[in-house]
Amino acid sequence: MSDVIIESVVSRVRVVDGAGGLSEQTLRSIVAAILPAVQQMLAHQRQVASETSTRNGYLDWMEGETGSGGSGGSDGAMP
Repeated sequence: MSDVIIESVVSRVRVVDGAGGLSEQTLRSIVAAILPAVQQMLAHQRQVASETSTRNGYLDWMEGETGSGGSGGSDGAMP
């Protein structure tokens, strides 16, 4: 299996008219090769954002318990 290096992700695809366009099978092969790498990159970005967030921890737990950042659980103890 080949390594895929992605420098940037563009969220649009331009249609190419003419004989130089990619066949459906070729396009499916490209997507199959790139999609797992993009998913891994996005998961890594979410993990980094979570680990470096100043809202990480108790406040996030409180918001998860109440849905509004209120008083939290019934006994106030963190899990």
